Parts: sequence; C-alpha cells; structure tokens
Amino acid sequence: MNCIRPGLVNSPDNPKVAASFTGDRPTAFLEQTPLGRLGVPTDIAGAIRFLAGPESSWVTGTAVTVDGGAHMRRAPDVTGRLRDEYGDATVEMLLAGRVPNRQRS
Repeated sequence: MNCIRPGLVNSPDNPKVAASFTGDRPTAFLEQTPLGRLGVPTDIAGAIRFLAGPESSWVTGTAVTVDGGAHMRRAPDVTGRLRDEYGDATVEMLLAGRVPNRQRS
C-alpha cells in the first residue's frame, strides 16, 4: 500500500485553504516553503498517476509527500512571545545555550 501526503492545495473545491490565507499568513508560510507557492490539483494528480501506473510497480509501503517542500520549512519564530512571557534575560540565556535557574515554590 502506498499513499500521497499532499500539502496545501488551492482549488475551487477547497475554499478553506484560500480563506485561511489572510493578512500576513500567506507570506509567512510561503516564504519558508522551498517552492514558494500553494499546490494546485495537477500537482497531486501527477503523484497519483505515478503510483497508479506501471512506473511504480516496485514501489510499496511508502508515503509520497507532495507539498512543495512545506515539510522542510522552519518552525515559526516565537522569540517575541517568549520575551513577552519570560523576559529578555531568560530568552537571552536560552539563546546562549544556558538554562536559567528555576525558583522552587
């Protein structure tokens, strides 16, 4: 058994994808995606065709990721939120590879 692991695909049949990309979200997501765009149905169809055809006769037990490289993107930068919650000194210690002292209650 094989399967396709699709990324975000923008199509008329999937309006939630386009609707979820408002404000700065599309830029933040796509800037960190190697191919820099959302998928289209034909991107996924090509992978399905490969797995359904004779070219994949010796392919089994695999998941084919078709997501424009989105699975390789960086995690979001949460430094600002951590600074707000824990303070600059704690974040600077963590970035330097040191563990801040924890006070016990």
